[in-house]
Amino acid sequence: MPTPELSVIIPTYNAETHIGRCLTGLQNQTFEDFEIVIVDDNSSDATRDIIEEFEELDITLIHRTDETGITSAINTGIANAKSDLIARHDADDWSHPDRFKKQVQYMKANPEVALLGTGANIVDSDGKKIETRDVMEEPSENDLIEHNHYVHGSVIMRKEALKEVGFYDERFKTTEDYDLWLRLAKLYPIRNINEPLYNFRKHDGSIYAKKLEEVKLYGILAILRAENPDDSLVEKINQTGYEYIYEFLSTSKKVKFHKEMAKESIRYGELSQGRSHAVKLLKKDPKSIMGYLLIILSFMGKKGSNIVITKYRKHIWNRKI
Repeated sequence: MPTPELSVIIPTYNAETHIGRCLTGLQNQTFEDFEIVIVDDNSSDATRDIIEEFEELDITLIHRTDETGITSAINTGIANAKSDLIARHDADDWSHPDRFKKQVQYMKANPEVALLGTGANIVDSDGKKIETRDVMEEPSENDLIEHNHYVHGSVIMRKEALKEVGFYDERFKTTEDYDLWLRLAKLYPIRNINEPLYNFRKHDGSIYAKKLEEVKLYGILAILRAENPDDSLVEKINQTGYEYIYEFLSTSKKVKFHKEMAKESIRYGELSQGRSHAVKLLKKDPKSIMGYLLIILSFMGKKGSNIVITKYRKHIWNRKI
């Protein structure tokens, strides 16, 4: 059987609600020469039964019973992929019909590029569009350190490049994608197609907010590693816990961390968490106007704070104050 031009990696766990739409989106791709490698972490619902209904797709289903975790599942999928071009896809999202066609064409025309993402439509739990996320088309390593310019499920990567940088680092409990992008950007050009070719499903923000500190600190760890590629720090964090990352931050970086934590916590309705970080921000930087504004917002209640944030987001929320 000929080697497909593209391998699509999908990790799954109890994804029966959305996996059908995901696979239907792949079924409708205008580019057809691809395989799908699904790594399922012992789902207890109908996920695997639904997958088996899509007989016309070239699917390899790997059922794991003794390992868990999205990062190791992705690495397992890559290890079993036949193609040098690797596409990521999440089980609860779906792709525009022309996504693979446009991405494969781009990668063929630009063999030096190791990572190619796309813009995305952000949709709610029912699949209704909330907003469109634009992406920077030619981010540099410095751009990437400032902000993660990639939608994880939208990317295509070269397997040889992944092999050279060591694939996804399974010691990262979260933001494993951001860490990988930073390592790839040191060695290769990375690009985006600024079109919404992927539909990213945004789930309950309160769940994300409760893990926000872990997400932010692992993101900082990825940046620290990019700035000083010493693996001992990652190993230390793996042994002691993600909270230890905070100790490596300068005062200015701690100020930035508490500001981001306060803003996002309040935006997701975790008002006491946001207030706590705003207080810590002011202890590090007593002159911070944003710190006082955030404390006021944290006492306004979820509805009131959301009205203020929505109204003034473009004018005040993202200013460096």
